[in-house]
Amino acid sequence: MDTTAVNAISIRIGEAFNAIADKLQAPAEHVYGILVRQAVLDGWTDLPFAALLAGVAVVCGVVMLIAWRSDSLDEEAKVGVLISVGIVWFFSCCSAISFLTTAILHIYNPEYYAIREILNAL
Repeated sequence: MDTTAVNAISIRIGEAFNAIADKLQAPAEHVYGILVRQAVLDGWTDLPFAALLAGVAVVCGVVMLIAWRSDSLDEEAKVGVLISVGIVWFFSCCSAISFLTTAILHIYNPEYYAIREILNAL
């Protein structure tokens, strides 16, 4: 690789670090550590949302089971309850899985997200 290209890339990375340092109001040498800690905290803040959505999915599942086994509801009402609560159940399950995987990835590998943030600033 040409040394002028390496120097140009180094200058761009330095400018990105300075831009992020200005945004975070921190010295440039502390930027990487701050971004790593921020990625870990992002993961820990996603966990309660995943738990909340998993709880909603469990409640919806219980409501669907009760509606399915209910003798007091006619068939049309059962279908309406099952469809409407089933839609909420589906989206809450998908969202809970998404939040959970994002949280685990941020906690397990925060360096990746710190580097990605730096590259996004380029």
